[in-house]
Formats: sequence, structure tokens, C-alpha cells
Amino acid sequence: MMTAQQPDISERDISSMQYWIYGGGPLSTEQLQLIAQRMNTDRLYCVYGLTEAGPSGTIMLPEEHPGKAGSIGRRGALHTELRMVDEQGNELAGECTGQIQIRTEGMMLGYWNKPEATAECLHSDGWLDSGDLARRDAEGYYWVLGRAKELIISGGVNVYPREIEVALEAHPNIAEVAVFGVPHPQWGETVKAVVVLREPVADLHAELSAYLEPLLADYKRPRLYGQVSALPRNANGKVMKHQLS
Repeated sequence: MMTAQQPDISERDISSMQYWIYGGGPLSTEQLQLIAQRMNTDRLYCVYGLTEAGPSGTIMLPEEHPGKAGSIGRRGALHTELRMVDEQGNELAGECTGQIQIRTEGMMLGYWNKPEATAECLHSDGWLDSGDLARRDAEGYYWVLGRAKELIISGGVNVYPREIEVALEAHPNIAEVAVFGVPHPQWGETVKAVVVLREPVADLHAELSAYLEPLLADYKRPRLYGQVSALPRNANGKVMKHQLS
């Protein structure tokens, strides 16, 4: 994504590139359209996986992008199985929401000198908890909703940050967004969104609240908003939400 945003990218000769592969986090439809346009390519592959799994996971082919942009695909990489489970670890069938589990021939044996941490995520039947919550649609495509530990529980209701981020990413004035939960004395947690704007606005809360009203249920809409010049990211480009408040 950052490569496509370089102001001089159209002046560079990238015609020798056969494939463009992205991962590390889901992209919105708008972001993928920008990449395809700026890089002048329809050869986009999405990959998803974990270091612990070798790092096998899923792969989504270029021809799947037009209708399923934002998904991580529906097929496992070579020698890789995927499934969805509920909070008790029971396998879920069909269209559902739960946690992704992975089983692959490249699976780790365990965390070095951390048997308890290994036992928490790697099961005796070879399935590994990914820690990622996802939705699987009727066609079998997986849509990552966020990390299980980032799930927001507000007033006893589950709120998935990624669903809100996708809605806000479609706003023409938002360049980046991160959604997370913050403590609330009555509801336990409430939803906060921190955004990077392309142009300043007079009343951020009023504008974004009005924008989201027809798109999301009331309990999903952020009650708090913040603005930064850039989201903090680690060396792999992943947003470090714990540094936002």
C-alpha cells in the first residue's frame, strides 16, 4: 500500500514485476483499487498466515479480487488446512463467525522453553489457534475481523474493530484508521476510532458519526474519536494500537 502511494511511482519502470503479493493485514476495496491503478496491474495475490504455521495460511488469486476485495481468500496454501471454531474450540460449519485455526505440515513444534504458552494455542490434533477472529461467508471466503484479544465487548455485546475500520476507510477524507476499545464505567468498554485525515474538518465527531449512522448499528458506532498525523506501526507495517489512546 505504501509503495503505491509514492508520488513518483508512475515514473518508475516496474513492468518486469510478474506478481504483487500483499499480507500482514486486510486491505479495503478502495485501497486495492488504488494499488491496481497506481501499479497498473491486475496480478494481486493476498496471503495470510502465521510464523508459527510455517508461515502457511491462505492465498487469494487475482481473479477473485474484483468480487471479494478485503477477504483473505477461501483456500489454504499448499499442505494447509483451515477451519473455524467457537470460543470452546468446537468446529463451526458453513457461514459463521469465530476464530481461525490452521493445521499444516510446516507447523512449529512449540515455543522455545515455553510449554505453557505452546499448550494454550497448539492442540494435540495438530490444530493451531491463530488468535484471529473472522467471518466466513456463504461462499467460504474468510474475512478477518481482528485479533481475539482486540475484541470489544460493550454492554455485553461483541464489537469487531475491523468491521468499523472498513466502513471508515471508505470515507473519502480518511487516509488511515484504527479502531479499539477503551474502558467505560457503565458498559465495560466503548468504541474509539483514531483517524488520519487527508484534509482538516471542523467537527470530526459530528462528521464521522453522521457518516456511519446509515452504515452501522448504533452499538458499533464509535463514541470517541481521535486524530493523529500517522498511525504507529511496527517494522512489519502492522498498526500498534496499544500506542493509541
